[in-house]
Amino acid sequence: MIVRARNICYIRQGNEILSGVDLAIREGEHWILLGPNGAGKSSLIKILSGYEWPTSGDIEVCGKRMGETSVADLREGLGLFEPVLQTEAAVHYPGMTAEDVVVSGARNAIVLYEDGDPQAIGRARELLSAQGFDFARPFSVMSSGEQRRTLLLRALIRRPELLILDEPYESLDLRARVDLEKTLMAMVAAGGIATLCAIHRIEEIPPFATHAVLLKQGGVFRAGTVETLITSEILSALYETPLEVSVLKGRFACFPV
Repeated sequence: MIVRARNICYIRQGNEILSGVDLAIREGEHWILLGPNGAGKSSLIKILSGYEWPTSGDIEVCGKRMGETSVADLREGLGLFEPVLQTEAAVHYPGMTAEDVVVSGARNAIVLYEDGDPQAIGRARELLSAQGFDFARPFSVMSSGEQRRTLLLRALIRRPELLILDEPYESLDLRARVDLEKTLMAMVAAGGIATLCAIHRIEEIPPFATHAVLLKQGGVFRAGTVETLITSEILSALYETPLEVSVLKGRFACFPV
C-alpha cells in the first residue's frame, strides 16, 4: 500500500476544510483528485505531502506513519510537483540552471546552498537529456512549458514511489499541456510509480488514470475507478449543474446541458 488515509479531519481557524476523508492508493494505481473550488483538494495534497498536519485521523505514506516519523523521512518516497515553484525559481533565483532546479529536488529545497552531489547531478543530466534539454540553460529563459517539465523532472529525481501533482496543467497552453502529458506518460510507462493528480477539468484526465476520488464540501463524494465515476450523472451531482460527459478515443469531455 502506497497511501492509506483514514478518517482525515482538517480544521483551520474554526473552519472544517476536510471531514472523514478516506483514501487508499496501491502500487501501480494512478488517481485523479477532482471537485469544485473549495472542496479541499489542495488541503488534502498538502496533508499527504507533509506540509500540513491533519486535525485528526491516521495517515501512512510509503509505509511510514505520520506522527511516528519525521517529515523528512515521510517525504523520502514522495515526489511533489508544484507549479508554484515555477515563478519562485524563475523570478527570485534567475541564475539557476535547469540542472540546478532538478538537482534541488534531491534535497526537497529550491535553492542550492552548496554543490550537488555527483550522483544527483548525474541523475539530473540523465533526466534532462531524455527531454532534449540543455542542463546548463538558465531556468528563467525557458518557456513556461519547458519550465513545467523541468519541475516534473525535479519531482522524479529521487525515483519516488508516489508522485503527487497539484494542478500540473494550470495556465499552460495546449501544446505545453500535451508535451507535459507526454513526459508524464513516458514516466508512467517506465513503471514503478503511483500517482495522485489534482485537476480542475475532466479534459485534463490523463489516459493512464485508473482511479478517481471526488471531493465535495470537504468530504469524499465518490471514490473508485475512473470509468465508473466520470459520468454525466455523477459529475452533475458533484458540481450541482446539469452536465453531459462524452468519451472519444479514451479522452473525456464535459458539456453543459
